[in-house]
Amino acid sequence: MPRFLAELKRRGPGNFVDVPFDPRDVFGEARPPVHGTVNGYPFRGRIAKYGGTYLLGFKRELREAAGIEEGDALDLDLELDTEPREVEVPTDLEAAFDDEARAAFERMSYTHRKEYQGGRDDPRGQAAALTGRRGRKLLPELRPDPAGDGLGRLVGRLVRRVDYVHRRLGPRGVLAKPPVVLEEVRKAVIL
Repeated sequence: MPRFLAELKRRGPGNFVDVPFDPRDVFGEARPPVHGTVNGYPFRGRIAKYGGTYLLGFKRELREAAGIEEGDALDLDLELDTEPREVEVPTDLEAAFDDEARAAFERMSYTHRKEYQGGRDDPRGQAAALTGRRGRKLLPELRPDPAGDGLGRLVGRLVRRVDYVHRRLGPRGVLAKPPVVLEEVRKAVIL
């Protein structure tokens, strides 16, 4: 499949390479999942389209493991990734699931399931240290909405996002006492 050289560039918050071909012609879709090697190091990713350009992003963990940094010339070899993208469900989250919640979790995209694994949504591993926290955050999104107006899921998503922003900002962040507010919202949603 495609092999090419590209320079690793910084764009906004991430590091990317420009993909020098149209993935629709090569892989049959505009944003295909891919796997391959970067300078001989194996990786998995997804081609993205931004501003009319096709890009392939490289997270910090991958850059460090592959020994690459901004400005480096990368030797890339890509193939279409047809393997399923599975997420191992942590035990505290698994314990919080009933059959309906488990089925709803399985219907979520890989990225959304990954957030609850303690990955992107929890960069410091805080969720793993707090038993049941993931379940309390996720279950309002997965359980049926008793009123049928979508409010339960909306509030669940709001709680998750505000909690994420608060953790990213830290204790001296812009938000004033969000843990207290979040606990009150959680109680209202879960009860």
